[in-house]
Amino acid sequence: MCAMEDARLSTCNAASIVRVAACVGAEMAARLQRASDDDIVIRRTSEWSEMVRIAQSEMHDVAVVDPQHVIGRMIRSPTVECVATMIRRLSTARLILYVRPDRFSLRVVVRCATESALADVLLFDIDDEIESLRCSLGRGSAPVAEAVMSEIGDSLGNLPVGTQRAVRRLFACPRSFLHVADLALACSSSRRTLDRHLRFASLPTAADLLRIARVSCAFDCLKESNRSVRQVAAMVGYRRYEALLDDCHQLSQYSPSQLRRSVDGSEFIGRISVFLRRGATARSDCAIFDHSTGGPP
Repeated sequence: MCAMEDARLSTCNAASIVRVAACVGAEMAARLQRASDDDIVIRRTSEWSEMVRIAQSEMHDVAVVDPQHVIGRMIRSPTVECVATMIRRLSTARLILYVRPDRFSLRVVVRCATESALADVLLFDIDDEIESLRCSLGRGSAPVAEAVMSEIGDSLGNLPVGTQRAVRRLFACPRSFLHVADLALACSSSRRTLDRHLRFASLPTAADLLRIARVSCAFDCLKESNRSVRQVAAMVGYRRYEALLDDCHQLSQYSPSQLRRSVDGSEFIGRISVFLRRGATARSDCAIFDHSTGGPP
């Protein structure tokens, strides 16, 4: 029994570790390294091609990038659009731009934020003391979003590996996906193929997954911050505040304000589970009907 308990605790501890991939210069790397501890593991590279490889082949929770370091290593005649596009392609749950407050870096920050790919900004030598860094790197705990993710965990294993990674990233950082097309692109598939894979795995459609991820992360933000509902809507990827209201009501029958004031995590997760089961039943009925008429399930 003790051995089993130790193993369980070991698994929980491993799950709580924040894995950071960083493409920054030596000074920033030294500061990041001082912020690492038992819960924050940092892997640093000075080469952009290596950063992309790490992000695509290994699961990291956070990517930390210095735009000036990227252009110094990769691009002869950089533009803001080029650098922002490169950074947005990183397959990681959260993105932090670690910048010196120079004009070029701040323009990259604005461009990434406009495209909703940015989680945080750290200013070198201003807000990067050890405790501030630890807070920024470890931030983003979303217990309800993680619990909802675990509700579909068994079905997730039936998806292609790249699709699994993209769905996990969606729940960790939904603002990186403005549209279903963005999720399909992250899965390296068409929208039709993505929905076919999801249907085969008994999962919601891509559009419904997007709604569930956004509303789940919005619930965590509403509970853990004093931000207005409009601010929370923007944080989780909505371009229109009203869309969050509609999705909250569709998935939980509550408004965002009611979720904040009156609904605990277990009730919210229960309502999402009901939505998931209802959708699975509908998809099963649809498949039976199609099969009976000779069409593809």
